[in-house]
Amino acid sequence: MKNKIPSAIIGVLSQILPMYYTHDGLNSLFLTASAPEEIPEGSKPTKVTAWFRAINAQCKNPLTILASILEDFMEKEPYEYSSNTDEDLDKAKAKVSQTLAKDGLQYNRGGHIAPMGAISTASLQDNVSKKGLSAVEVEINRALRLSLIHIS
Repeated sequence: MKNKIPSAIIGVLSQILPMYYTHDGLNSLFLTASAPEEIPEGSKPTKVTAWFRAINAQCKNPLTILASILEDFMEKEPYEYSSNTDEDLDKAKAKVSQTLAKDGLQYNRGGHIAPMGAISTASLQDNVSKKGLSAVEVEINRALRLSLIHIS
C-alpha cells in the first residue's frame, strides 16, 4: 500500500480537478501521465475517481503518475484558469498539499512526491555548494531515516 495513491487524495482530487479541467483536458492530463489508456465514462468527478482507482490497481508506480498529474495542476499560474479566481486556485492547491501531508507525503516542484521533510534536489545542491560534501552525508542519513521514496 506504500506506493498507492491514498484514498483521501483521490477524494480531494475528484472534487478539485473537475473544476479546472474539461473532459478533454482530464483525458489529456491522465493519458500524458501514463494512466491506463481506457478512458472512464461518466461525469468529471466520476471519471477522476475511476481513473485513480485504475492507476492504483493496474500501474506499477501509482505515485509517479500522481506526481505527473499534480505537476500540471500545482505549477500552473492562476491566470491560466479563466473560470476560477486566483484565491480559489490557491485554496485548491493548499487543500491538495494538506491532504497529501495527512498521509505523510508532500509535492515537490518538478513533479515529485516524497515523504514529509524530504529535501529537494535544488536544496541539496545549494547545501553542497555552501557546506561542501558533508551536506550530502547529512541528507543521505536523513533520507535513510525517512525511508525516502523518490518519485521521478
